[in-house]
Amino acid sequence: MKSLSNKNPGPIIEIPETNLKQSDNNDTQNKQNNTQIEVYTTKERFINLFTIDNAQNIFLFCGAWGLIYCFLIMLSLMGNGFKLLGMKDSSRMFDIVNNPISALMVGILVTVLVQSSSTSTSIIVGLVGADELSVKNAIPMIMGANIGTSVTNTIVSIGSYNNKENYKRAFAGATVHDLFNFLTVLILLPIQWASNFLGKITWEFSKNQVPCENDCKKWEGPIKKIVKPVISEILQIDKKISKYIYQGYCDGYCDYDCTTEDQTLLTNQLCDNNYQDCDDLPNYKSSWISNDLLKCKRFPQFMNVDTTGTDTSIEYYYECPSNLDCSNSIQWNSTVTTLYNNIYDVCSSDWKSHPCDKPLLKGGLLYDWEMSDYGAGVLSVTFSIFSLCICIYLLIKLLNYLLRGRARKLLVNALAYNKYFSIVIGALVTILVQSSSITTSTLVPLCAINVITLEQMFPLTLGANIGTTVTGLLAASVAVSNPAEALQVALAHLLFNIIGIMIWFPHPRIRNIPLSFARELGEYCDNYRFFPFIYTGTVFFAIPSIAYAITYDISN
Repeated sequence: MKSLSNKNPGPIIEIPETNLKQSDNNDTQNKQNNTQIEVYTTKERFINLFTIDNAQNIFLFCGAWGLIYCFLIMLSLMGNGFKLLGMKDSSRMFDIVNNPISALMVGILVTVLVQSSSTSTSIIVGLVGADELSVKNAIPMIMGANIGTSVTNTIVSIGSYNNKENYKRAFAGATVHDLFNFLTVLILLPIQWASNFLGKITWEFSKNQVPCENDCKKWEGPIKKIVKPVISEILQIDKKISKYIYQGYCDGYCDYDCTTEDQTLLTNQLCDNNYQDCDDLPNYKSSWISNDLLKCKRFPQFMNVDTTGTDTSIEYYYECPSNLDCSNSIQWNSTVTTLYNNIYDVCSSDWKSHPCDKPLLKGGLLYDWEMSDYGAGVLSVTFSIFSLCICIYLLIKLLNYLLRGRARKLLVNALAYNKYFSIVIGALVTILVQSSSITTSTLVPLCAINVITLEQMFPLTLGANIGTTVTGLLAASVAVSNPAEALQVALAHLLFNIIGIMIWFPHPRIRNIPLSFARELGEYCDNYRFFPFIYTGTVFFAIPSIAYAITYDISN
């Protein structure tokens, strides 16, 4: 028997070590080849740009900018349309301002009617510069202008009506601007009324301001320069008429460059008792007098002198009365020191009669169509609002497509970088476009599609409030009379917004107050689709109009 230990163990297969090493090397090389980044030449990169997807994205990107440009044009057209409809009436509102509440309501109404806080602020600063309005009444007006300017982005938010979620977010994003202004006025107006603290602080900064000399022109932002040529082809507005109304030149004015001797003599003849008895002049206001002399523009066209014994009475005429013959009147000048029974021609050759009766529309396509101010205004507002709704709808669709993935993430990260940096961005953009309405209205569609959250919208809105104050500062810089008071009002506007930010923004719990109210309004909008219409009509039109009507009735 053979031993089991001698059993044949079977064939042994030997695998060469070199083959194993070579296989491992091949696997490693394949992995490296798979992870290697492909390197393209410049020519290949250039060719890869011309894919269908890239071409589509570039086309849509250009389309988005085109829609934004149309959006800006329609906003400007809407503002000009409202000016045609309401500028004359709004300019007359300044006459009844005699307390902070009426001043606040007039500021809101004027800004809503002209759809521009830049315009209303410039008017207010101009009135102060012309000594037609006191600083104490102008500051509450500026607060009202701050409230009134937020009506534009509230109207724009209604453009998202067709989508329930977008509608809610857009309205909340728009009204956070309103709520900041309301809450700030609620705190600061009573303090200002009691102490005039804004007037006192700003006077220290503005008291050394000197009047503008030579050719003083106000700076225009780049957006106005690219939008204005298009709007000018459609309509042009004569803004001087508004100035004539709020400065009280509707009965006429003397466009004559008189001398100090002329002013001294005529003031002596028209006003007795060392110039203190001019109250009897028709439509007289204290602003008619400068340095104790009657302003040249306030000279009458004719004056009728009646001397009876030792008494002399002089009647001031804007126009020659129908029962008198002024053709044989005596020409008045600084050498006419003794007056006789006669009619004197003071300024008929340089007299501008009833300048306020001229139409506001002075050029453009609508002027060529011979449309009235009312007709052109209605057409402009109707067409622009309809076009704005279309622009917002298409813009939201495009932004939803373009701002996805990496692009959306980059934008969100940029806005989330720092809240205070967002305030700076909002201010810089508004300075460039010269309108907080444009800034906030452009952000509303982004808020609607949730690219910008309500928390991110808030600091951008605050920055827009700061940026819009630059318009008033620029208007004050070209003031030729009362420059210190004009700058004082412009600085009060800036200080009002800075104090408001210091109150409502730094602390998270206090910051949450306007944000919570805005979310609540958004929920109302979600539950009641017509709530934004009621809100806009009540807050921006009904309440200020009723308050204005009461004040007007009391003052008359």
